[in-house]
Amino acid sequence: MILVLHRKGVAMIELIFAIVIMAIVLMSAPTLIHQSVRSGYVALQQESINTLASQLNLLLTKEWDVSNANPELPPVVLTVDSGNSDLNMVDLTTGRRVGTPMTSWRSFVSSTGGVINAVDATQFGEGVDTVGSPLDDIDDYHEKVTTLKGDGAAGGSNYIDLNITLTTTVAFGSDSPNGGDYNDTTLTFNHPFNNASSGTTNIKLVMVNLTTTNEAEELSKNITLSAFMCNIGHYKFTPPKDY
Repeated sequence: MILVLHRKGVAMIELIFAIVIMAIVLMSAPTLIHQSVRSGYVALQQESINTLASQLNLLLTKEWDVSNANPELPPVVLTVDSGNSDLNMVDLTTGRRVGTPMTSWRSFVSSTGGVINAVDATQFGEGVDTVGSPLDDIDDYHEKVTTLKGDGAAGGSNYIDLNITLTTTVAFGSDSPNGGDYNDTTLTFNHPFNNASSGTTNIKLVMVNLTTTNEAEELSKNITLSAFMCNIGHYKFTPPKDY
């Protein structure tokens, strides 16, 4: 009788395949880690852009000028020194500008008489003007810098500082059209943010810029969102009728 013993073992070819697979995995690990980090940067960039948009939307809820934000002053349209003449007061009796219906309360003349001037750019910035409360009008945000930080540990106190900042700039812009005038039905304008004005006008340009000193390709982008606000007077709330 012949006895045959079967012994368990790993064939050489199987061992070679296992080594090759492990080598492929180890070679791919740095690439996978790099892609994961890049994905995290992209997500952080998108969150920063969302914050940028939210910041701009917040600014557009503020008053156009500190004189509009002053509760002791009536909600009037303000006078400017370098604005388009078509936007000046033309009806001396009612104090309205061209195109404003008689049913509108928006007027240059306050209920106490007289007109109120818009503040010039030297009064832009937080805490510069002395009337009203801080950050109550849009130009209080001029040159305001906000730093964004990512939470490095859920629920923890550690933060990832990637030097991402939001910088707000407010300036007067040209309110003169490049084609037509305010008595026409059609107006054309060039890019308004390329036409800053040294004097006071009826348009304020608002720009919020997203920057970072981080050199990661996904983060090192200069992104700016822009908007503008017009000198049309303060909001006026009418009390409900008592029926």
